[in-house]
Amino acid sequence: MTPYHELCKHKLAPFIHSVSPDNLTGWARVAVSVAISETERISNHLLSKMNHTSPPFIDCIECMFDAAVQLRSSLKELKKLDNTEFSLQMNDVETWLSAALTDAITCVDELEGFKGVEIGDVKHKVLKAAYLCSNALALVNKLASSGNNIK
Repeated sequence: MTPYHELCKHKLAPFIHSVSPDNLTGWARVAVSVAISETERISNHLLSKMNHTSPPFIDCIECMFDAAVQLRSSLKELKKLDNTEFSLQMNDVETWLSAALTDAITCVDELEGFKGVEIGDVKHKVLKAAYLCSNALALVNKLASSGNNIK
């Protein structure tokens, strides 16, 4: 169901007792929340650990903060789903999640010319956030295709 199935299972497992298996809305919200946490953690890590002032690093940090904004917008909309506006709301959420995914991938692309253990670690962490965004998008797509199965 999700592109990064093992990561999805690992990150969503702590919520197995608080969201029923058939609650697509609940799982979409949880997946977006997990992506937000990871993206914000990485954004703060980039700010605190990176001494680089080169434009690619600055661009990467901006991309990750932009991704967090897009993810928060998605979660806010998922929390107020309405049967009458469901299609429009899902289109908005899918757009924001796609933008967050693009922002994370752009961050990795910005760092391509740099080498070193620390850079490799950053790329790995940012890719993990991208994978979580991708998983959240897959769950939101499933919710959107279900009609207005709001719970």
